[in-house]
Amino acid sequence: MAEVYKRENGWKVRVSFKGNDGKRHYRSREGLKTKKQADAIGTELEYQLQHGGDLNDHNVDLLTYFKKWYETFRKPNASIGTQRKYQYTINQIAEYFGYQQLRKISTSNYQAFLNWLGQGDGTKQHTPHAKATVEKVNTHIRGAIRNAKNDGIIDRDFTLNTHVVYDSSRTREIKWLSYEDAAKLYSYTLNHLSGNDVISYMVLTALLTGMRQQEIAGLTWDDIDSKNGIIDITKAWDWESHDFGPTKNPWSTRKVKVDRNLINIISKLHYEQNLYFASNNKDNPKNLLFISRYNRVPSSRALNDKLSSLLTAAGISVPLNFHGLRHTHASVLFYQKMSIAYISHRLGHKNVITTINTYLHIINELEQEESTKAVDAMDKLGQKADWSNFRIDA
Repeated sequence: MAEVYKRENGWKVRVSFKGNDGKRHYRSREGLKTKKQADAIGTELEYQLQHGGDLNDHNVDLLTYFKKWYETFRKPNASIGTQRKYQYTINQIAEYFGYQQLRKISTSNYQAFLNWLGQGDGTKQHTPHAKATVEKVNTHIRGAIRNAKNDGIIDRDFTLNTHVVYDSSRTREIKWLSYEDAAKLYSYTLNHLSGNDVISYMVLTALLTGMRQQEIAGLTWDDIDSKNGIIDITKAWDWESHDFGPTKNPWSTRKVKVDRNLINIISKLHYEQNLYFASNNKDNPKNLLFISRYNRVPSSRALNDKLSSLLTAAGISVPLNFHGLRHTHASVLFYQKMSIAYISHRLGHKNVITTINTYLHIINELEQEESTKAVDAMDKLGQKADWSNFRIDA
């Protein structure tokens, strides 16, 4: 039975158990705000102890193990957005597996879970999901299961030889602008910049750097090294808390080299921003680059709406969301024959595998172009050869 009592710093809950050494041990949590919260945590602690709540316990259930693995290995460096995605995975595990023991889950059990997640079960509560959603959940779980196998908690990885299932109608293809359309958007936006339209500046920044929208929204003037043409990406903007948060992952913290044109564009914004704030007796407490004259960071919806209007005005028919500017930037780099390693680092990917998986369609297109060039080159070489004595025997 969990013991719950009030202390000076809030409520405390404690549960006791007998360890393998035969001695009495205790686990507790304190500093809790309410008794209700303490009761709930006490119930969870009791369950964990009864069903295997330790990362080294061979009887641990998948849900408890995954929670502890996430809190230990992923949460400390995860952005708020990434934390929400892990919480979504936790919810799916809880709903499908409940407290099923980790070592009792088979490969077929796990494949059935992926089928359920991707296809749904025909009810409104469990609808089909897009490819990206299923892949993300699968990646999360695979990371935890590899850890469990490495530590000897289980003797096999039940995620091996399984595949994701998804609803193709809900899966959006990655879209990007051609080089010509990117140039048209660049030109039109550049010639219609206005101090009270901060989103146009964000569009150009995304197009010319490949930064994520939350990274762009979280930029401060301290992050801009105008002299050396470098943008220092160290944080991201969280629209729910209306404050800074960490980047998507540790690899997203990076420095991006930019051209002088973008520095000039940003400098124009800085001048107009300072002029407006000074003349209207307003300030910019967080020192943000992209803050509206109402002291707000534009929402994701506002970014997409403005981009849509810019595309239409520029005579571009491709339906593109703001994130598509990141893909456009990457495609331009690929077509300029830049190395995958550099592109991966510039985009803040964990490794080149992530970059290859994300932009495989572009890489395949380039390979097809290179194959055509190779055939043409050999054909031209053959045209210079002397074929007068060449015969094909019947």
